[in-house]
Amino acid sequence: MIELMFSRWVQENDFKYSEKHFGINEITSYSKISYKELKDLIEDKQIKRGEYKAYEKEAEAIRRKLKNALYKERTIKSEKRRKELKNEIKELSKKLEIVSEKKSAINKEGSKIDELIERGYKQLNTSNKKYMDCIKIIARNIFYKALEPFKEKYDNYRDDHVIFRNLTQAHGVVSFSHETVNVTIFPTAHLQPKVRKIVEEVFQQINSKETKLPDGSGRKVYLELGKKIDNALFEIKAH
Repeated sequence: MIELMFSRWVQENDFKYSEKHFGINEITSYSKISYKELKDLIEDKQIKRGEYKAYEKEAEAIRRKLKNALYKERTIKSEKRRKELKNEIKELSKKLEIVSEKKSAINKEGSKIDELIERGYKQLNTSNKKYMDCIKIIARNIFYKALEPFKEKYDNYRDDHVIFRNLTQAHGVVSFSHETVNVTIFPTAHLQPKVRKIVEEVFQQINSKETKLPDGSGRKVYLELGKKIDNALFEIKAH
């Protein structure tokens, strides 16, 4: 049971992380589609009709007023006021009878879709969102795949995502040569020597794969971690 609970906790955290950093819960488009167009695409069901519910609501309001008037009519001693209340009770009783007759004259239930069409309701068109969510999930998977080597070496679940995300969003300098593309990254967060060493090891691991720039030039991409000298200057290795 504990193992299942912790697994669920990991899933919930992942959902929260995907919402925060990948916008998985955002509305991609505000375009709408009418229920008339959706009539043959969604399952219909019988519901209590809006008109019937309106009469029910009106009848309940009259009953409350009638109940209050009847109570007052029995407790108030003033003859004049009791006479007024009797007239009010008579009028309310007549209104309740009329509303009840109207309610009985219509069908209680009807098609939900027909009701929505009649009221001119529309549904949010989520087709674009489905497409965008697929892209966001792919982006999330790419990030997690890239995180794995750092996560394994760093071995601290408390802030591994924070540090690695800072690296992916950091500023940098790109220098080109005929054979290579060198990317020097300058994280905004201060990296302690131990963490810096781990990042450099991960970069070396990536560089060992000799990934080529996808432009047909055959140039290899190399990552390196820039070194901060002071508040304004960074050290960049010469290649």
